[in-house]
Order: sequence, then C-alpha cells, then structure tokens
Amino acid sequence: MRRGLKEGLLMRLLLLAPYRCKECHARFFGFSGGLIVLPTRKRHKSLAGYFGLHGADARRVQRTLGIIAISLILLFIAVSLVRHLST
Repeated sequence: MRRGLKEGLLMRLLLLAPYRCKECHARFFGFSGGLIVLPTRKRHKSLAGYFGLHGADARRVQRTLGIIAISLILLFIAVSLVRHLST
C-alpha cells in the first residue's frame, strides 16, 4: 500500500510501486510494470486512495476536488447563460 503524497504521486510518475517480501516482510520499491493491472490488486475507491492518502489527508483532497467540480459546473452554467442572453 502506498503511504502519503510522495509515494502516491512521485513514485507513480517514476513507475515505482511499494512491495513487501512475503518471507521477511521487508518493504521495498520496484518498477510497477507500467499499465499492467494484476487481478489481485486492491481497487481504490477514490482519487485520494489512488495516490496513497488516508484519513484526514484523503478527506481534504476529496473535499477540494468536490469544490473544484462544483465550481467548474457553475462556471459552465454561467458561460452558457451569458452566451444565450447575448444572442
């Protein structure tokens, strides 16, 4: 499992993923294999989870993304209304 923004974002950009040895439980990083998805991988329920954020950090990211989405929708509606009224 990824931990924090560094592992979630930076390591994904470098195509690195965290792994754990099944014998000694040591944690290490290796190449993630690009876009190949193994069937046993856990599916993330949110964008924050995808980037390895949990708890308060995940809630903060989800709340920010929600505000951005609502703002973009309102901006689209405003632009549409202005275009409609000007014609």
